[in-house]
Amino acid sequence: MSEPKSLPLARIFWLLDYDGSLCPHREAWEVGHYEPKVLRQILDALSSRSRGLMWNTGRSVESLATQAEDFLKHPGFFEHGTCFWDGQKKMDLVKTVLNPAIVEGVKAWADERREWIRLEFKTHSLRVIPMQEQDRSRLRAEFTSSKIFRAIAADPSIYASEGWRAFEILLTGANKAAAVDYLVSNVGAFKGALPVAVGDDMADSGVVRAVLSLGGHAFLVGNHCGWVADIPHKASQVSFFTSPQELLAHLSHVADKGEI
Repeated sequence: MSEPKSLPLARIFWLLDYDGSLCPHREAWEVGHYEPKVLRQILDALSSRSRGLMWNTGRSVESLATQAEDFLKHPGFFEHGTCFWDGQKKMDLVKTVLNPAIVEGVKAWADERREWIRLEFKTHSLRVIPMQEQDRSRLRAEFTSSKIFRAIAADPSIYASEGWRAFEILLTGANKAAAVDYLVSNVGAFKGALPVAVGDDMADSGVVRAVLSLGGHAFLVGNHCGWVADIPHKASQVSFFTSPQELLAHLSHVADKGEI
């Protein structure tokens, strides 16, 4: 049987990454190089024509200050797990999910390198991130050879996931692929629908793998998505875009057509 040439938006739900995919990274927001109202209009159209929208991201509202308010809390989105509390409350919450000794150990390790390392606490995980892109290789070398990294590896309840820009410490079995499987199996609005994932780096590979295995589609942005070649898929399932601006133009076209 041949594949259909188009897929109606009424059969689709969207898993959207925004930082680097739907919009430039944080630095571009800070100098005012982006207009959130454009994205808001596109989300309005996709929300009204599709099964639903969900953020495939760990970034929070405060990380983009007031610039993000116009679209990050768009009413078409289902609730997601990012927490918007202050740093101490985030850390306290993460310690109820992950091994508290590990959380304290990672914090102590990062505190000794605070001039070039920052931590990001979420409701369910902890990320170790270099402040400058050029320090990614340094982070990998120092973190993977550290005592705390060996402690993480020795704890069967957690694991460290390496993304393009950061390490994330998560509960074993907790990942974006598992979340997609849960959505299509348990959430009424998504049952019988095909997912479309939008992403721009290795951190999105788990959800893209899950989406493609379900027969869905992936829209990938930028030049850090070569990993998709290692994921079984048909060429028609994956589309590549050079920039967030090019992706937005395509999404606007998709919304107007009512199909992908």
